Amino acid sequence: MNRSDLPDAAGYFYLFASISSLVTFYWVYASEQVRAAPLYPGSTMPITWQWALNGACTLVNLICAAALLQRRSWAKAAVLAQLVAAALLIWFLSTGKLVVDAWWMFISAVPLLMICRAPIIAIPQRRISRSQRVGRIAGFGIYICATLAMYVTVASLFSGTSPTATSPAMTSSGAIVCLGMALAVMWFGSLLWGDKDLAREVAGVLLTAFASFMLLQCVNAFVYVRVSHPQVRGLFHWDPTMQILVILAIIGFTLVGKSRNK
Repeated sequence: MNRSDLPDAAGYFYLFASISSLVTFYWVYASEQVRAAPLYPGSTMPITWQWALNGACTLVNLICAAALLQRRSWAKAAVLAQLVAAALLIWFLSTGKLVVDAWWMFISAVPLLMICRAPIIAIPQRRISRSQRVGRIAGFGIYICATLAMYVTVASLFSGTSPTATSPAMTSSGAIVCLGMALAVMWFGSLLWGDKDLAREVAGVLLTAFASFMLLQCVNAFVYVRVSHPQVRGLFHWDPTMQILVILAIIGFTLVGKSRNK
């Protein structure tokens, strides 16, 4: 990856943040706690307002993701506005624990740090037929579905929980199988692009960004639990999770390299 890939990687960060919100929605519904479960621990805000706020944040994340992935001229302004809104939200929903609030603020600032010195220049697009355009949209959609499966798998493995409400707890062997299937789905999606090098490049940047995002998510969960519940020990499974993230990052870098090795 080089500097020109950073806007895409930052866009994927926002996309992954939206995916994490969708997973949160699923778990609250699956556990039948829609009206009672607070989305922001320690907040006195009414539950309905918390849901509305989370939905609004998800929408803003999707807008920022689209702006960055499409290299819009206003992308940096959108990211900066999102960061200001996130800072106000963190202040308003403060947990009273400076370390947690500071870490949340850092995570919110990561996409802006990635693009602050990276030029956001529209990439010239070759003329393609309607069928090719449809194929690329379908292929990218399959990439996102595979990423959703990987997110659920890695998050479940790290926390030692179940990927769904009716499945057993995730294990290392189960995670390897699930991730292998997700990568196979991505390979199938790449066949629809009609451009092997472009499909590899997008998949490579996506996987590399995903590994980085999940690392931050793991640290985020650790910091929150360690500060808020210091009596809890040995809750997270670092070794297998980090091994999987390293493998995904290596696959991502390899795909990016192969797409540009001509």
